[in-house]
Amino acid sequence: MIVLLCVISLTGQYSLRKHRLENGNRQTFEAMLGVMNQKPGCVFVYQGPPALYDTPYWCPLTNHPFPGHFHEKIEAHATGVDVLQETRRVLAERPEYIVTEDPSPLLENPLVRKEIFLEITVSYKLVYRFQGVNHSIYIYRHT
Repeated sequence: MIVLLCVISLTGQYSLRKHRLENGNRQTFEAMLGVMNQKPGCVFVYQGPPALYDTPYWCPLTNHPFPGHFHEKIEAHATGVDVLQETRRVLAERPEYIVTEDPSPLLENPLVRKEIFLEITVSYKLVYRFQGVNHSIYIYRHT
């Protein structure tokens, strides 16, 4: 039993360390919020930490608050909504911020990513980047 508890503890500590290196820590999260506090507005997390929806300036752009509902191929029909149509509807609301990560071609819905980045290219500028070990988190602000 003691060996099992030790293994579980070590596995948990490894997972926390990995998460911190890949996704940042409290200071990273506070830095993201600091950027968004410079110009308060709606946040759309296409890919990234859904905890950003807990910011003081969150508004209900969609009733699908989990980023995976939008960017993951496997989720394309899981919620009964046309993901591309919902993405277009959200983008039509002109969120102040869009949060993304590096592309994940094997897991990501390429049509939705294309739609997101067409809008980002035309109407947004990069205001924050966190470089993790295996990927980056980007925050774009509406121009």
